[in-house]
Amino acid sequence: MKKQSGKKLVEILAVELKEWPKEVVAYFQWASGEVFATSKGIPIGFGSGLWYVVDSSVEMAYGCPLYGTELELAVDHDTAIVTRSQWEAERAKLSKREAVELPDMSDWRNWRKGDMVEIIDDGGWRNPVGSVYAIQHKDNSVMPFLVNGIWYRPKMLKFHSRPTK
Repeated sequence: MKKQSGKKLVEILAVELKEWPKEVVAYFQWASGEVFATSKGIPIGFGSGLWYVVDSSVEMAYGCPLYGTELELAVDHDTAIVTRSQWEAERAKLSKREAVELPDMSDWRNWRKGDMVEIIDDGGWRNPVGSVYAIQHKDNSVMPFLVNGIWYRPKMLKFHSRPTK
């Protein structure tokens, strides 16, 4: 079993899931950290690290956002079944905490260590275009950003987000 993160599943989903899919009734998590969702009904029990779906009263929401994705393991993974209303309430709390006004983030000079950036030009390196990583280091050199072990010029990156403390 994976080490637990100290966060509840609803808290993790509030950060990872930007929009609730209309076909999803609920999200839940296995002990491996994988997240799954249902489009009808909810799982009935948890055992051996897995949630159980017993009959046709429950249908899985295959292909929805985060389905089958391994996330940090929630402290309540064995009891939490997160619904849209729970997720919306947690997103509202998160929005209040994030209400800090950021400077113009299209200007890379306002970026800092820890900010999340998207790779828009891989430069032939291993980090694929569209991937999002945290800035590991920033300095005033020609290639001022260390992102996932590779140095980048500002024009190769796009600001994505600033994590809250």
